[in-house]
Order: sequence, then C-alpha cells, then structure tokens
Amino acid sequence: MTAVEILSEEHRTILEVIVHLERAANRVEHGDPIDLRAVMEVVDLCDLCVHQMHVVKEEQALFPLLESRGLGREVTVVSALLAQHQTGGVFLRELRTAAARLGEGDSSARRDFVIWARDYSGLVREHIRIEDHYFYSLASQALKPADDEALQARFARIEGSIRGSGERARCAALLERLRAMGAGG
Repeated sequence: MTAVEILSEEHRTILEVIVHLERAANRVEHGDPIDLRAVMEVVDLCDLCVHQMHVVKEEQALFPLLESRGLGREVTVVSALLAQHQTGGVFLRELRTAAARLGEGDSSARRDFVIWARDYSGLVREHIRIEDHYFYSLASQALKPADDEALQARFARIEGSIRGSGERARCAALLERLRAMGAGG
C-alpha cells in the first residue's frame, strides 16, 4: 500500500466518525435523550482521528514533499485543502464548546451543537471528496517511488509519536465504544 493509499484508507475511519457525529446531532436536534459522555467522545474522535492523526500526516509529511515536487500552496487545490484544515479546526473548537455547554444545561447549546456538527461534517465530507477524487491522484503522479518510501517512514514516525502518547489506542477504544452503543445514545 502506498502512502497516498494509506491516507485514503484513513478516510473510511474518518467517515465512520462523521456518521457518529451526525447521529449525535440528529438526537440533539430532535430533543432525544443523549449520553453526554458519548457526545464528547465523538467530538474527541473528530479531534484525534481527523486533526491529530490524519491532518498531521498531510501537513507535516505529504504537503511539504509535494511542494518540493512543484505542488505547493500556489496550486489552488493545495491552498483550498490547507484552508479546509484550518476551518475544520475552528469548527471543531466551536463544536467542543457547544458540547460542553450542553453538559452545563445551556438551552441554546442544542442549536449551536447541531449547527457546528453539521458544518463540520459537511466540511470533512467535501474535503475527503476532493482528496479522494482529485488531489490524491495528482499527488500520486507527482511522487516518485523514493518519495513514497520517505512518506511512509515519516508516517511511521508520526504514528509512533501518537502511539507513544496513547492517543492511537484511545482513538480505537472510543470508536469501538461508539460502534457498540451508537453515538449520543
């Protein structure tokens, strides 16, 4: 499996996390009883799976290498993807704040949580669509075989730092718990 295929495969997990977030948002929107712990775990998963694992690989490994191959920030799609990473981080902070307010009983938090969850989900889905259907093929064409080896080594170092901190195991455990119970349930 190539480094680009590894990133694309991570999208399947990310989309599963987004489905859990969307389910939680639907429960909140309809006023259904929610498991606040599960809601916070979904938000944590968005942070762990998307931002601390996947985005880091792109921003610290793939994008710098592609820039050396002529696909830097001046290329529209790279610029757009980086902007989406930043926007996703902002949306996630707002989502986390709204979830915390839910726990405090703030009545306006329901509406805010639903809005931020849907905006974040939509952004992540569009980001994945761009990467899977356009950007990763462009990246694959620009990379040389030695580049793939370097990327996979860099990914391994990133994964090692995540494993060392226990975040990778925490991500897997949270996802398994949500699979078993359903998000926000």
